[in-house]
Amino acid sequence: THKVVWYIVAVIDILLGFRMLLLALGANPNSGFTNLIYALSNPLASPFRGILSKTVTSGAIFDWSIIIAAAVYTLIGFGIVELLQLIKPVSKTEVENTLDKS
Repeated sequence: THKVVWYIVAVIDILLGFRMLLLALGANPNSGFTNLIYALSNPLASPFRGILSKTVTSGAIFDWSIIIAAAVYTLIGFGIVELLQLIKPVSKTEVENTLDKS
């Protein structure tokens, strides 16, 4: 189950990374791909909007709050994985069976 949590965190971080990259490069927001990334990542980025000011130069925007968002989602993922480990710790037998299969 922890792999599922890390997969979800990775998807969120990748979307936020693309958002930050597209903003920093001054990508056309009317482009299909850019519009898709902005639409998918907006709900993830909006709770963090306004924490830090944006750096704007020549049409390119560096949104510092996206870095905070990615860090927070990663920490939340870490917390969920640790909580799952507390609820169902891995037994010695499970570890040995997994190692025997590899």
